[in-house]
Amino acid sequence: TYSRLIFPILLIPLVIFFSIKLGLFAIKQVEVEGKELSCVSNNQLIKASGIYGQNFFFLNSVKITDNLKRKYLCIKSVDIEKALPNKVKLQLTDRQPLAKLINLKEKEATTSSLIESIATPSAENIGDSYLVDDESVVFAKDIDEITLPKIYIYKKFSLGDNLKDNLIGQALEILKKIKLFNVNISQSFIDGSFLIIGQQGAGPTIVFSLEQDIKIQLGSLQLILTETKINAEELEFIDLRFDKPIIKIAPKKK
Repeated sequence: TYSRLIFPILLIPLVIFFSIKLGLFAIKQVEVEGKELSCVSNNQLIKASGIYGQNFFFLNSVKITDNLKRKYLCIKSVDIEKALPNKVKLQLTDRQPLAKLINLKEKEATTSSLIESIATPSAENIGDSYLVDDESVVFAKDIDEITLPKIYIYKKFSLGDNLKDNLIGQALEILKKIKLFNVNISQSFIDGSFLIIGQQGAGPTIVFSLEQDIKIQLGSLQLILTETKINAEELEFIDLRFDKPIIKIAPKKK
């Protein structure tokens, strides 16, 4: 009875060994599902994945995912689906830009003058411009034809940076949230610990503190916007840095 039990146990590793040696489960088919990504072709992806020829059962999905995301910054997520005996499908999602992050070579204005009048920086002072997504990942150089909110900042950053855990990440979180309030951002400035937002067309300048609770400031902004809409008032300025926000209402037109 003992020998009958031990034989199949010994047989399993032998079957696995010869299957690997003979390439019975070597991956021979790799497909990419969905539309092509912005920074890499499907053929390049398949080649870069290194999946062809790997053993079906020992495929390291985590390592493949990390390698692809590190090599191609536009990749947000990778899903690897295996189908016996030797087929793999890749499903990938593209990073979607939330804003353009633009480096200023030098500081042009004081905080008070920026708040008073938001003006586009001079062309000579504008440095590199990058696309950043809702995960605060700097993933591509700016493409001029894409219309997005602009964030000007006197700070260096580069491709591949994840800015989530600093003031830029806080600013991006604010931009993501206030889109729900129908605030049409044209350009904004990160100045020290402040985010100063200018809007397209008519709309107030809005000032946030990036060192204070963002949820409280967003709640205050939503309440102010709702109340002024009910009262048919036009706002010129909202400063959320204080316990009691400062607002300026435009004079009613005669």
